[in-house]
This record gives sequence, structure tokens and C-alpha cells, in this order.
Amino acid sequence: MIKIDQKIKELFCENFKDKINEDENYDDYISSFKKEKLEKVYKIVAVMENDNDKLAHILSLSTHPKKVIVEDFKKNIKKIYSTLLKNSNEDILKQTEMFLKLYKSKTMVLNLFDLKFSLHFIEFLNNYNLAKIKYINNQKNLYIYTPLELRNILKDIIKDSTIKKKCKENTNYKNNIHNIISAYGIISIDKFSEIYNAIYEKTNTHTILNKIIINHAFDEEINLAHTDKGYLVYNNGFEDECEALTFYYSLSEKINYKIFTKEEYEELGEGYYHQKYKEYAKLCEYLETEFDMSEEEIYYFDENFILDYMFSYQIDSDIAKKNLSNNLNKEFGKLNINDKSFISSTILSLAKKYPNFNYKGYSYNEIKDK
Repeated sequence: MIKIDQKIKELFCENFKDKINEDENYDDYISSFKKEKLEKVYKIVAVMENDNDKLAHILSLSTHPKKVIVEDFKKNIKKIYSTLLKNSNEDILKQTEMFLKLYKSKTMVLNLFDLKFSLHFIEFLNNYNLAKIKYINNQKNLYIYTPLELRNILKDIIKDSTIKKKCKENTNYKNNIHNIISAYGIISIDKFSEIYNAIYEKTNTHTILNKIIINHAFDEEINLAHTDKGYLVYNNGFEDECEALTFYYSLSEKINYKIFTKEEYEELGEGYYHQKYKEYAKLCEYLETEFDMSEEEIYYFDENFILDYMFSYQIDSDIAKKNLSNNLNKEFGKLNINDKSFISSTILSLAKKYPNFNYKGYSYNEIKDK
């Protein structure tokens, strides 16, 4: 199972192909980014601040030569990254602090399989021009370069105690939003807001919408689709917006949304809701005794086989079954018929008890028994 995780890391990091020159000074570093990349950061910050004047400013800047944008970016760089970090979450802020603390030499070198940072954080650095990153496959190393001047600006920003307070608030919203959408897959923003108010705290639809938009800049797990009746919130279990909308309009209007407890939403969001069922315990025991799996290997099996199947099963059961069969063959080689049958049927039994997007949070078994 660990091999799967390693392969995912390798494939992810192959996208990092920046040219790194550790003697590049601060001015040259900012100037080296394409005009579009600088504009993108500006636009995201304007959306975060809900500031039409700033958005108009960057639209005006975009008509000028790149050097004008570069100078404006350098002039406002502390404000830009203050806004960015203020609207991030505790995880990004903590990793930023650790990044600045551990960064000692001109270029930071990290081994892919001994990473002190999440891949999500590495991508964050790259997306927002906070670092240039290059992955060398035969070394399994990531080379990260951030000029000293920019690191010092970031160190000064994170001293602000209000940023930590804001990040904590953002993290709570992010987790709550993620937990609710984990139960339904896709839901209207109005119904989402109604459930949020009942389970967590009183807020308004506009605030939730704004939090989703801002969070999308850091994590594309939660998405929005606009319809003539308003917004829909959906997770990345759907291939794209078109698939999400098609799925939403296929849902039965006769079924009401199942409402869970705060604890159950957390279990769904964290991915351990299914672990309370006897089928899960039987499967873990089977994997341990028949395949001599360690606790860590069972964890990866849960992530890459059980949860993957249950999520894809809700959108297309035939594809889910086919993918499970292929993945089992890839990981275990040629399984005997008894092993494959037991593993597949047990996971299917779990999926039938799991909250289903098709039934607005009710499981297949709950709907069947009605």
C-alpha cells in the first residue's frame, strides 16, 4: 500500500519544473514570473478582500507592459501576502512558519519520501510565487528556492497575532463545510446554509458562499456551480461541473436530505464513518491474517481501496466495481477467487451502508428498506 502513496507523490511532483538560480536576486526573482502568474495572485487577493477597486486596478495594470506590473507587485508585496496568509488556514500558516524556520541555505533540498511538508503546501508555495520548485526524479529530491528578501517579508507578516486568530476561524469554516459536503456530494447553497446553521452556528448564506470562494483558492476540494436558481456546492468526486449538474438534476425530489449529528459529519469528513461497521473489522482482520498487513498498510488500503470505492460507487457503481478489480490486480497480483470475492463483497456491503449522494445522505440499505 505504501508503494501507491510513493507513486502518487512522484507523479504529483513531476509537474515541478522551474528553473532555479540560487544567485538570482529578489528583483530578478519577481521579474522572472510570467505576467499572467503575477496577475493571477493579484486577482485572487482582490476577490479575498471583496474589493472591486483592487480588481479594477489589476485589470487596468494588465493593459500595461509586464515591468509595470512587476514594480507594482514589489511595491505592494507585503499587503498581497498578508491578505493571502490571513485568508488561509492553520495548516498553511503552521507549515509556512516551519518552512521559514528550516530554510537555512540558499536552496532548500527535500527528499520526496522524507518530506516535512504536505504536497498541498508545496503546491501552495508554487502557485503563489512564493518559491520556485524543481523535482529531479532520479534523485527523488525537490529543490526549493525563495530569495532571502521574500522570506524576511513573510517572517514579518506572520508575527501579526491577528493572522493566527483569522486562520483559526477560517479552519473551522473549512472543516465544517468539508464535513457537510462529504455527506451529500452536491447540494444547493440555500440548503447547505440551512444545515450549517442547524448543526454548527448561526451565519448567513453570503458568508458561507464567501468562505467557499476563498477556500477554493487554497484547496480545490469544494466547488461552486451557478444555476438560474442560485449556487450549488459540490465536491471533487465529480469529474467536472457538467457531471455535477447532471447528477444533481437526477436526484429525486421526493427524498429529503438526511441530517446527521455534528459528530457524524466529522466522521464523514475525516473518513472514518464506515469504521464502526462489523464488515470493516472483518476486512481488517482478513487483511492482517491473510496478507500479513501492518496497521500502516491497512490505513493505505482503507484510503486507496475502501474509501475510493465508496465515493466512486455513489456516482457510477459499474465503474467503481471495475476500478476496484483493476486496482486489486495491480496491487496484489493475481488474487485467488476466494480472496478477491471476499474483499470485493465486503467493501460492497460497506458501501451499501454508507451515506449515498444519490439518496441525499441516506444509504442504499436505508432507501431499500423504506
